[in-house]
Amino acid sequence: MSRRLRSTLPVATTKLDPSLINSSTFRSSRENEQERQQKYFNRNAKNLPSLAIGETVRFKKDPDSKWTLATVVEKLSTPRSYLLQAENGSRYRRNRIHIRKTNERPLQTDSPDQVENLMPTTITETQPKVPSTSTPTNPSTTQATKKTSRYGRVINPNPIYKT
Repeated sequence: MSRRLRSTLPVATTKLDPSLINSSTFRSSRENEQERQQKYFNRNAKNLPSLAIGETVRFKKDPDSKWTLATVVEKLSTPRSYLLQAENGSRYRRNRIHIRKTNERPLQTDSPDQVENLMPTTITETQPKVPSTSTPTNPSTTQATKKTSRYGRVINPNPIYKT
């Protein structure tokens, strides 16, 4: 608020009066500071190349999601924005930073020939495994199935709690 705050320390009352800041001086110093910040930021910044309509790209639906395959439908009027169409037909508006160019070809499932090519040509039946009905002779020699943590560490069962 352009003034010194009161405290328990003794201060002259003239120093507690607010002193106005010249707005033109403040504005010019602020602009100089912003230009300096912009210069250092733009040292490493670069523009991404623009995308053409019909190009195959990958994009993120959410920041934590996986990259999804899509095609560019339209370049929008806002800077660096594109309209994308995913494989399932949904359309998404994304900024260029969330789009990666790829050489892949999107799957076209419009014609029945391509759907048939995705199916396996031969179907083999597998016999279901029948669990063995024999009981182990010595239960102490058989080990219970060991569980592992998501990091791969083997978790031994606690002998106090029987499962």
